[in-house]
Amino acid sequence: PAKLSQTISYNKFFPKKKSTMAISLLVGLLFSLLVVTLLEWIDDTVRTPEEAKMVTNLPVLGLIPQAPNAINLNTPDDTILNNFWNILNRIELSSGGEIPKTLLITSATDKEGKSAVSAWLAYVLTQKNKKVLLIDANLRKPFLHHFFNITEGIGLSDILIKKTTLVNSIKETNVDGLSLITSGLTKEIPLKILGTSVLKNIIEELKNEFDVIILDTPSIQAAADTLLLSTYTQAAIFIIRDSTATRPIIINALESLQQTKMKILGVIFNTGKKK
Repeated sequence: PAKLSQTISYNKFFPKKKSTMAISLLVGLLFSLLVVTLLEWIDDTVRTPEEAKMVTNLPVLGLIPQAPNAINLNTPDDTILNNFWNILNRIELSSGGEIPKTLLITSATDKEGKSAVSAWLAYVLTQKNKKVLLIDANLRKPFLHHFFNITEGIGLSDILIKKTTLVNSIKETNVDGLSLITSGLTKEIPLKILGTSVLKNIIEELKNEFDVIILDTPSIQAAADTLLLSTYTQAAIFIIRDSTATRPIIINALESLQQTKMKILGVIFNTGKKK
């Protein structure tokens, strides 16, 4: 009896190792699920096209993977090209069957893919026999010249202070039918030189030479430049990148843009997460 009592007592206070391991694994799994759920609850960024549509109350024109920072004409990425063809068709539908003469590309925050979208949209438009002009209107962080391996050189800022002529600033790219005006070399305060009537007159003049003019602009959070530039263009496209901008920032950016009476055609959702 004494021996039996000792065995019962031992089993009572020292359970088998397998049971202990099973309980530990279960507790660990539950804790991991709790942490993941908590992080998702804390993360207020937009992570899906459905969320983008709900937050912006705008149509999603299309999805793109993380587009490369160059256009390879010899072996263009078929997936990216097909996506942009679909986006272009939706833009036409949302604009009454025609692409707006002047398009502004922007986003709420930096590094959401504005320049990539601008360049690829312009490229696809040339495939429809459109004569296209890209303007790098991001005087703070210019990037478009990298897509076409063009030296930045004189450009928009130099035109605006009348340091050079419009004709001398238009650069031909390696894409037939696609020209580029880089941001320029003059380092003046962007709002100061963008706020003059010079840019409005330039765009009006360029509309006689090109079928479509695309302006790549700063993010709305970064600068008020884009709100000023919107007064010179017909329509805007808003870029949202997966897990980059929070909902309040996106809503505030769109409200600011809408106050300028800008027509926003929709959202392009960039599925490439910010690194």
